[in-house]
Amino acid sequence: MPIASITLDSGTTLPQDGFSGALAGRVWRPDLEGPAVVAIRADGVDDVTRSFPTIRDLCEADDPAGALRAAQGDHLGTLEALLRNTRPDGRDPNRPWFLAPIDLQAIKAAGV
Repeated sequence: MPIASITLDSGTTLPQDGFSGALAGRVWRPDLEGPAVVAIRADGVDDVTRSFPTIRDLCEADDPAGALRAAQGDHLGTLEALLRNTRPDGRDPNRPWFLAPIDLQAIKAAGV
C-alpha cells in the first residue's frame, strides 16, 4: 500500500474499544535525539521512558498493563498531533513522531 493512501488518525489507529486498554508505543523525540516509550491515553501521549527504558522492559513487568497505567511522564501532545507528524512526507523534524513499537524483543514470524 503506498504511503500516500495510509490514513493515520485515531479512527484508523486505535482498537475498537478506544482507550479502554493500556496502550503503549514508541516515538522519536527530536529534542532528545532518540526513541522514547510512551503511554497512549485519552488525554494524549506521555513519555514513560523513566519507568520503562524499552518496550521489552515494560513487557517483562509483572503487570505490564497496570504498570503502564500507573507510569507518569512528560506529556508530548495529543495522539492526533503525533499521528499527523508520523508520515514521512510533510513531517516536522522538530516534533515527535511514532516509531515501530518493537525494540529489543525477540520476534518470531509465524511458520518459521
